[in-house]
Amino acid sequence: MSSLHTRSFPLLLALAASAQAQESTAKVPAALPHAIDVKTPAVALPPMEASPRELSVAPPERKPIKVGDADTSASTPAIDFSRVYVDEGWDGTTWVRGRTYKASFGPEGATYIPFLGSQAPRNFPVRVELAAATLGGEALFVEPRGVTHDGTTITIDRGALREVWHMGLDAAEQTFEIASRPAGGPIELRLSFATELSVRTDADDIALDGPSGGVRIGRATAVDAAGRRLDLATRVEAGIWTLEVPTDFARTARYPLVIDPIYSTNASESFTNECGLPDVSNAGISGDFATVFDFSYSATDSDIYTLDSYYGFPVAGSGTWVDSTTTSWSSPRIAYNALYNTFLTVAQVRAAPGAQSEIWCRARTAGTTNQYAQKLVQSNILGSCFYAD
Repeated sequence: MSSLHTRSFPLLLALAASAQAQESTAKVPAALPHAIDVKTPAVALPPMEASPRELSVAPPERKPIKVGDADTSASTPAIDFSRVYVDEGWDGTTWVRGRTYKASFGPEGATYIPFLGSQAPRNFPVRVELAAATLGGEALFVEPRGVTHDGTTITIDRGALREVWHMGLDAAEQTFEIASRPAGGPIELRLSFATELSVRTDADDIALDGPSGGVRIGRATAVDAAGRRLDLATRVEAGIWTLEVPTDFARTARYPLVIDPIYSTNASESFTNECGLPDVSNAGISGDFATVFDFSYSATDSDIYTLDSYYGFPVAGSGTWVDSTTTSWSSPRIAYNALYNTFLTVAQVRAAPGAQSEIWCRARTAGTTNQYAQKLVQSNILGSCFYAD
């Protein structure tokens, strides 16, 4: 046994030395098996924000929308500006969208918002309300009773006096209808203005001016049931516009009598229309799609338009506004529900510049312009919401 240990000892020393050398040598991993190098595009993730309550996301760069291979900036625009759109807001407010303006109507009065180009720094609304009415020296009790519309005619019922707006593509005619002859004396209407625009009289018109343009209100005219007309003098003092029908005309006129100023947009530059952030969804028939995108009414107000397309070409008469209020809807997405043949648009919504955003949606029956009411999906009670889909 002793001789065996004597012969094995040098071998054991050699093995120990080899093991120590291996421990001091850097380990090199085995080569990976061969694999095909597949290139995949990087996924753009939303930026991390410091606080969910202080989100401030810069909107993506706007680019002209392309339909098929055609750039719509150099062809007929997809938005149909040849007709007037009338819509009901979620709160019951009636909204009208023309080519050069949009307007809202409630029981107390109307707001006219001129389109001054997508580069305008913000909206410049003009709020007008009937402050008082006097017939033959007697104050007329004006009671707001509600708003109705028949096509593009909007009526604000005030009991003894009706305020009727006739909405055209580029102008809105405000009329006051007086049903019966006063006992005596003149007819006087007092309208109040609320606007950031400066107010001045220009000949017989009223000009409301701002840095990007403004609104022009044409000279008011009294027209009786027989077609007799009388231009009325313009008088504006301290934000009150007074319309007076002289006693002689009021006494001899045939009733009903109508007083009708006209509002129109006076932009300081050619209109700039900016559209962007489009999305598209298939429909239930091969080749049918729906498109949605936002339209910059001003730098702080985005509207959303939707229309159908067939293999990339807009379908005439299919377009309508998902939203054209002064609440800013942006970054829309659209999807199709085959079971109910319905499109749904979701969007990021701000009630005012700088406000925290919410998520709202609106559904539309495919192949029509029939829309359901706007609906809140997620409020901003816990902070701003973004990236709806």
